[in-house]
Amino acid sequence: LANLGTSRPLLTFVAEGKVLAVWNSSRDNNIASVWGSSYTPGGGWSTNEVVMRGTLSSGGMGSTRFVGLKAVASDYNGNAILAFENQVLLPSPANYELNLWTKRYSGGAWADDSTAVPVGSPFSCLNCPSISGVRLKVNALGQAVIAWFAPSNTVTDSVPLWAARTNA
Repeated sequence: LANLGTSRPLLTFVAEGKVLAVWNSSRDNNIASVWGSSYTPGGGWSTNEVVMRGTLSSGGMGSTRFVGLKAVASDYNGNAILAFENQVLLPSPANYELNLWTKRYSGGAWADDSTAVPVGSPFSCLNCPSISGVRLKVNALGQAVIAWFAPSNTVTDSVPLWAARTNA
C-alpha cells in the first residue's frame, strides 16, 4: 500500500477477518485524494481504488481542491463509514469553504455519492485551517455518530466541539 505522497493510513475490520484500509495520497498531480483497498483472508489485498478525488485548484469556483481523510469506522455487518473534509473554492480568489462529509462502504464497495454531515447545510467554515480530532462510531443499524473540533466564523474565543449523527 505504500507509495510516494501517501499519508494518514487508517484501518478498520469490517467482517469475518476482512480489513478495510484507507489513506490520503497526493500522487495524482499533487492533489490530495482518498484511496482505499480491502484485505480478504486467503485472497489478499484488492486493487487500490480512488474513494474520493480532489481536483486541481484551477478547476474553477465550486470545485473540490483538497480531500482530507479524517476517520473510518465499521459495524458488525461489514459496513463502514469514512469521514473526510474537503476544501471548496469560493468566488473570491482567496476564499474557500471547509466541509465535513461521509461516504459509505457496503457489500464490498464504496457508495457512488458522499453525504454532507448533517449540521447546518453542511457544517462549513470560511477560510478555516482544518477540522481536527474527528471521532467516528457506527452502531449495528449502520448509523454513525461523528464528533470533531473546528474553528468557527461565529465563535472567536475558543475552538468549538461539533457533533452529528448520520442515518443508515
